[in-house]
Amino acid sequence: MPACPRPGWAIAVLSALSLSACERPAPPAATTPTDCLTRAAADPPVLPWTSLHARELAGAPLDASGRDCIAGVLGATRFAAPQAYDADAAAAQRLPGEDADLRLGPPPLARGRLVRLDSAADRGIWLLRIETGPETAGGRYDLLFTTGADGRLRDTVLIGADRAHYRRDANLLRADRFAVIEQTGDEQAHRPTYAAAFTIDRDGRIALDPSGTAELRAALPPAVPAGTGEPDAAGRSGG
Repeated sequence: MPACPRPGWAIAVLSALSLSACERPAPPAATTPTDCLTRAAADPPVLPWTSLHARELAGAPLDASGRDCIAGVLGATRFAAPQAYDADAAAAQRLPGEDADLRLGPPPLARGRLVRLDSAADRGIWLLRIETGPETAGGRYDLLFTTGADGRLRDTVLIGADRAHYRRDANLLRADRFAVIEQTGDEQAHRPTYAAAFTIDRDGRIALDPSGTAELRAALPPAVPAGTGEPDAAGRSGG
């Protein structure tokens, strides 16, 4: 900081306060939780991304400061399932009997990676990949969360997960628009496929996109009733 000019004796008393203020270093700029997220995150990808769950993310695993940052932003928040924004998702989650397991509490961050999808003055959109074990054992989770203008947590949703009879994947169309696709069942037990489209508004709020969801669901193949190998007349599962 450049030195302040010395005042003349005639104004020494009047300038004493301003002079002492000038000699003190300026206070550091205020920070928000978004600042440390930005430092911890890999740069935003070029979208669209399809089949996110099978992709490898760029960027190094979170270091200690990055993990502390994310833990501070998320706190004790449990990540929401899609049914928090779409009531139709509840039935798809019940079918494999694993919906409770897929409602994550605060995620383990030791093997996490963070990607910044969008970071503007009024919101942030973040993708958190958690690797918890071997891929064949369902050890990968993809978590999307948003922050508001104050840098604090706004909304969450678990957009990628898998188990023996369950797989949830996502297509990132834009930073503020994504689709969730779920397949339940295995080769011996066919189950319906679920799909829905979601948007993120300027405040960081996640919401169902009805028109996009209708378009997605219209494009789905018909469900196959268990044990028949043929779709039913209504395109719904008979299992």
